Amino acid sequence: KHSRVIEKILFGLASALVFEGLMLAILPNRIKRAVQLIEKASSNTLSIIGLLMMVSGILFLSLIEI
Repeated sequence: KHSRVIEKILFGLASALVFEGLMLAILPNRIKRAVQLIEKASSNTLSIIGLLMMVSGILFLSLIEI
């Protein structure tokens, strides 16, 4: 059972790396603009966005039952 959990964690990390790498490779200018917007946003706003992204990811993973 533990190896299955580790597989899920590694799958998630690998998927995130692939997605992030793809975005940097095909949209570098948009990423730069996004970083500029992030620098202007308040810490509270970024925390809320981060929490919403985490919850969305967890819900999505639970739906697809990897």
